[in-house]
Amino acid sequence: MDWVGVAAVVVAVALGAFVKGITGAGLPLIAIPVLATVVGPEEAVVVMTIPTLLSNLMMIRAHRRPLRDVPDLAPLLVAGVIGTAIGVWLLRELSPDALSLFLAGTVILYVVVRLLRPEMRLSSRVSRFTAAPVGLAAGTLQGATGVSGPLLASYLHSYRMDRSNYLFALTLLLQLFGLAQIIGVAVTGLYSADRLLISALAVIPVAIVMPLGIALSRRLSTAGFDRLVLLLLLMSAAKLVANAL
Repeated sequence: MDWVGVAAVVVAVALGAFVKGITGAGLPLIAIPVLATVVGPEEAVVVMTIPTLLSNLMMIRAHRRPLRDVPDLAPLLVAGVIGTAIGVWLLRELSPDALSLFLAGTVILYVVVRLLRPEMRLSSRVSRFTAAPVGLAAGTLQGATGVSGPLLASYLHSYRMDRSNYLFALTLLLQLFGLAQIIGVAVTGLYSADRLLISALAVIPVAIVMPLGIALSRRLSTAGFDRLVLLLLLMSAAKLVANAL
Protein backbone atom coordinates (compact mmCIF):
# COMPACT_ATOMS: atom_id res chain seq x y z
CA MET A 1 0.00 0.00 0.00
CA ASP A 2 1.48 3.39 -1.01
CA TRP A 3 1.18 6.62 0.96
CA VAL A 4 -1.86 7.77 -1.02
CA GLY A 5 -3.63 4.56 -0.10
CA VAL A 6 -2.64 4.94 3.54
CA ALA A 7 -3.96 8.52 3.61
CA ALA A 8 -7.26 7.43 2.04
CA VAL A 9 -7.69 4.70 4.61
CA VAL A 10 -6.92 7.03 7.54
CA VAL A 11 -9.41 9.66 6.32
CA ALA A 12 -12.13 7.05 5.70
CA VAL A 13 -11.63 5.44 9.11
CA ALA A 14 -11.61 8.84 10.85
CA LEU A 15 -14.81 9.94 9.10
CA GLY A 16 -16.49 6.62 9.86
CA ALA A 17 -15.46 6.85 13.51
CA PHE A 18 -16.88 10.38 13.77
CA VAL A 19 -20.23 9.31 12.27
CA LYS A 20 -20.33 6.25 14.53
CA GLY A 21 -19.74 8.41 17.57
CA ILE A 22 -22.84 10.44 16.68
CA THR A 23 -25.24 7.77 15.42
CA GLY A 24 -23.88 4.44 16.72
CA ALA A 25 -23.15 3.09 13.22
CA GLY A 26 -21.14 4.05 10.17
CA LEU A 27 -17.52 3.03 10.72
CA PRO A 28 -17.41 -0.19 8.65
CA LEU A 29 -19.92 1.21 6.16
CA ILE A 30 -17.69 4.18 5.31
CA ALA A 31 -14.25 2.63 5.82
CA ILE A 32 -14.66 -0.81 4.21
CA PRO A 33 -15.58 0.40 0.68
CA VAL A 34 -12.60 2.80 0.65
CA LEU A 35 -10.24 0.18 2.03
CA ALA A 36 -11.56 -2.38 -0.47
CA THR A 37 -10.39 -0.22 -3.38
CA VAL A 38 -6.87 -0.32 -1.95
CA VAL A 39 -6.47 -3.89 -0.65
CA GLY A 40 -9.53 -5.81 -1.95
CA PRO A 41 -12.92 -6.65 -0.40
CA GLU A 42 -11.92 -9.68 1.67
CA GLU A 43 -8.91 -7.98 3.19
CA ALA A 44 -10.93 -4.82 3.88
CA VAL A 45 -13.53 -6.78 5.88
CA VAL A 46 -10.81 -8.58 7.84
CA VAL A 47 -8.75 -5.45 8.54
CA MET A 48 -11.72 -3.51 9.95
CA THR A 49 -12.61 -6.14 12.56
CA ILE A 50 -10.26 -4.81 15.24
CA PRO A 51 -10.88 -1.04 14.80
CA THR A 52 -14.63 -1.75 14.82
CA LEU A 53 -14.23 -3.70 18.06
CA LEU A 54 -12.54 -0.69 19.68
CA SER A 55 -15.19 1.73 18.42
CA ASN A 56 -17.97 -0.41 19.88
CA LEU A 57 -16.19 -0.61 23.24
CA MET A 58 -15.99 3.18 23.34
CA MET A 59 -19.68 3.55 22.50
CA ILE A 60 -20.73 0.98 25.11
CA ARG A 61 -18.69 2.77 27.76
CA ALA A 62 -20.28 6.11 26.85
CA HIS A 63 -23.90 4.86 26.73
CA ARG A 64 -24.00 1.81 29.02
CA ARG A 65 -27.44 0.97 30.38
CA PRO A 66 -29.03 -1.94 32.30
CA LEU A 67 -29.54 -4.94 30.03
CA ARG A 68 -33.21 -5.08 31.00
CA ASP A 69 -33.73 -1.86 29.04
CA VAL A 70 -32.73 -3.58 25.78
CA PRO A 71 -35.75 -5.37 24.23
CA ASP A 72 -35.50 -8.89 22.78
CA LEU A 73 -31.76 -9.02 23.39
CA ALA A 74 -31.39 -12.80 23.81
CA PRO A 75 -32.90 -13.93 20.46
CA LEU A 76 -31.09 -11.17 18.59
CA LEU A 77 -27.76 -12.20 20.09
CA VAL A 78 -28.09 -15.96 19.73
CA ALA A 79 -29.34 -15.81 16.15
CA GLY A 80 -26.77 -13.14 15.32
CA VAL A 81 -23.82 -15.22 16.50
CA ILE A 82 -25.05 -18.16 14.41
CA GLY A 83 -25.49 -15.86 11.42
CA THR A 84 -21.99 -14.43 11.86
CA ALA A 85 -20.46 -17.91 11.59
CA ILE A 86 -22.43 -18.45 8.37
CA GLY A 87 -21.33 -15.04 7.07
CA VAL A 88 -17.62 -15.71 7.67
CA TRP A 89 -17.96 -18.86 5.58
CA LEU A 90 -19.75 -16.86 2.87
CA LEU A 91 -16.91 -14.31 2.91
CA ARG A 92 -14.60 -17.00 1.57
CA GLU A 93 -17.08 -18.65 -0.76
CA LEU A 94 -19.41 -16.03 -2.25
CA SER A 95 -19.45 -12.47 -3.55
CA PRO A 96 -20.99 -10.10 -0.97
CA ASP A 97 -22.84 -8.08 -3.64
CA ALA A 98 -26.13 -9.97 -3.33
CA LEU A 99 -26.06 -9.61 0.45
CA SER A 100 -25.34 -5.91 0.13
CA LEU A 101 -28.33 -5.44 -2.19
CA PHE A 102 -30.59 -7.32 0.21
CA LEU A 103 -29.40 -5.16 3.08
CA ALA A 104 -29.93 -1.96 1.08
CA GLY A 105 -33.47 -3.01 0.14
CA THR A 106 -34.35 -3.75 3.74
CA VAL A 107 -33.03 -0.40 4.94
CA ILE A 108 -34.81 1.58 2.20
CA LEU A 109 -38.10 -0.17 2.96
CA TYR A 110 -37.82 0.71 6.64
CA VAL A 111 -36.96 4.38 5.98
CA VAL A 112 -39.87 4.77 3.53
CA VAL A 113 -42.33 3.25 6.00
CA ARG A 114 -40.90 5.37 8.81
CA LEU A 115 -41.30 8.57 6.77
CA LEU A 116 -44.85 7.69 5.69
CA ARG A 117 -45.84 6.60 9.20
CA PRO A 118 -43.68 8.55 11.65
CA GLU A 119 -45.75 7.30 14.60
CA MET A 120 -44.90 3.68 13.79
CA ARG A 121 -43.55 1.68 16.72
CA LEU A 122 -42.63 -2.01 16.76
CA SER A 123 -44.95 -3.74 19.24
CA SER A 124 -43.64 -6.29 21.73
CA ARG A 125 -45.92 -8.90 20.17
CA VAL A 126 -44.37 -8.43 16.74
CA SER A 127 -40.83 -8.13 18.03
CA ARG A 128 -40.98 -11.55 19.69
CA PHE A 129 -41.34 -13.15 16.25
CA THR A 130 -39.00 -10.88 14.31
CA ALA A 131 -35.98 -10.61 16.64
CA ALA A 132 -34.40 -13.98 15.79
CA PRO A 133 -34.74 -13.66 11.96
CA VAL A 134 -33.36 -10.13 12.08
CA GLY A 135 -30.48 -11.28 14.28
CA LEU A 136 -29.68 -14.14 11.91
CA ALA A 137 -29.72 -11.84 8.87
CA ALA A 138 -27.64 -9.17 10.61
CA GLY A 139 -25.09 -11.70 11.82
CA THR A 140 -24.74 -13.16 8.32
CA LEU A 141 -24.15 -9.69 6.91
CA GLN A 142 -21.61 -8.97 9.65
CA GLY A 143 -19.59 -12.07 8.86
CA ALA A 144 -19.78 -11.74 5.08
CA THR A 145 -19.50 -7.98 4.55
CA GLY A 146 -18.47 -6.48 7.91
CA VAL A 147 -21.56 -4.24 7.69
CA SER A 148 -24.60 -5.18 9.78
CA GLY A 149 -25.17 -1.74 11.32
CA PRO A 150 -27.82 -0.46 8.87
CA LEU A 151 -30.06 -3.50 9.38
CA LEU A 152 -29.69 -3.47 13.17
CA ALA A 153 -30.09 0.31 13.27
CA SER A 154 -33.30 0.09 11.22
CA TYR A 155 -34.72 -2.62 13.46
CA LEU A 156 -33.82 -1.00 16.78
CA HIS A 157 -34.92 2.42 15.55
CA SER A 158 -38.43 1.01 15.08
CA TYR A 159 -38.64 0.42 18.85
CA ARG A 160 -38.53 4.20 19.33
CA MET A 161 -36.27 3.92 22.38
CA ASP A 162 -34.63 6.97 23.89
CA ARG A 163 -31.26 7.93 22.44
CA SER A 164 -28.96 6.34 25.03
CA ASN A 165 -30.87 3.05 25.11
CA TYR A 166 -30.83 2.92 21.32
CA LEU A 167 -27.10 3.60 21.09
CA PHE A 168 -26.31 1.10 23.84
CA ALA A 169 -28.46 -1.65 22.33
CA LEU A 170 -27.04 -1.09 18.84
CA THR A 171 -23.40 -1.04 19.84
CA LEU A 172 -23.76 -3.96 22.26
CA LEU A 173 -25.15 -6.11 19.46
CA LEU A 174 -22.52 -4.91 17.00
CA GLN A 175 -19.80 -5.64 19.54
CA LEU A 176 -20.90 -9.21 20.20
CA PHE A 177 -21.38 -9.88 16.49
CA GLY A 178 -17.93 -8.39 15.94
CA LEU A 179 -16.37 -10.69 18.54
CA ALA A 180 -17.97 -13.68 16.84
CA GLN A 181 -16.65 -12.42 13.51
CA ILE A 182 -13.10 -12.08 14.86
CA ILE A 183 -13.19 -15.64 16.18
CA GLY A 184 -14.48 -16.91 12.84
CA VAL A 185 -11.86 -14.96 10.88
CA ALA A 186 -9.08 -16.30 13.12
CA VAL A 187 -10.31 -19.90 12.91
CA THR A 188 -10.54 -19.77 9.12
CA GLY A 189 -7.01 -18.36 8.83
CA LEU A 190 -7.95 -15.04 7.24
CA TYR A 191 -5.64 -13.01 9.48
CA SER A 192 -2.06 -12.41 8.33
CA ALA A 193 0.80 -10.26 9.60
CA ASP A 194 0.16 -7.54 7.01
CA ARG A 195 -3.57 -7.47 7.70
CA LEU A 196 -3.01 -7.23 11.45
CA LEU A 197 -0.55 -4.38 10.93
CA ILE A 198 -3.02 -2.37 8.82
CA SER A 199 -5.74 -3.13 11.36
CA ALA A 200 -3.55 -1.87 14.21
CA LEU A 201 -2.83 1.36 12.32
CA ALA A 202 -6.56 1.89 11.68
CA VAL A 203 -7.15 1.82 15.44
CA ILE A 204 -5.32 5.16 15.84
CA PRO A 205 -7.83 7.46 14.04
CA VAL A 206 -10.70 5.64 15.77
CA ALA A 207 -9.24 6.36 19.21
CA ILE A 208 -8.66 10.03 18.32
CA VAL A 209 -11.89 10.91 16.48
CA MET A 210 -14.59 8.80 18.19
CA PRO A 211 -14.76 10.95 21.35
CA LEU A 212 -15.55 14.00 19.19
CA GLY A 213 -18.56 12.27 17.65
CA ILE A 214 -19.78 11.04 21.04
CA ALA A 215 -19.54 14.56 22.49
CA LEU A 216 -21.48 16.03 19.54
CA SER A 217 -24.24 13.39 19.84
CA ARG A 218 -25.05 14.66 23.34
CA ARG A 219 -25.67 18.16 22.00
CA LEU A 220 -28.23 17.10 19.38
CA SER A 221 -31.94 17.37 20.09
CA THR A 222 -34.02 14.19 20.01
CA ALA A 223 -35.65 15.23 16.73
CA GLY A 224 -32.31 16.15 15.21
CA PHE A 225 -30.79 12.85 16.25
CA ASP A 226 -33.77 10.97 14.78
CA ARG A 227 -33.41 12.75 11.43
CA LEU A 228 -29.67 12.16 11.39
CA VAL A 229 -30.14 8.41 11.89
CA LEU A 230 -32.65 8.24 9.03
CA LEU A 231 -30.29 10.23 6.78
CA LEU A 232 -27.42 7.88 7.61
CA LEU A 233 -29.59 4.87 6.81
CA LEU A 234 -30.57 6.31 3.41
CA MET A 235 -26.98 7.21 2.58
CA SER A 236 -25.79 3.77 3.65
CA ALA A 237 -28.38 2.07 1.46
CA ALA A 238 -27.34 4.17 -1.54
CA LYS A 239 -23.69 3.34 -0.91
CA LEU A 240 -24.41 -0.38 -0.65
CA VAL A 241 -26.31 -0.35 -3.94
CA ALA A 242 -23.54 1.62 -5.66
CA ASN A 243 -20.87 -0.79 -4.42
CA ALA A 244 -22.83 -3.86 -5.45
CA LEU A 245 -23.59 -2.55 -8.94
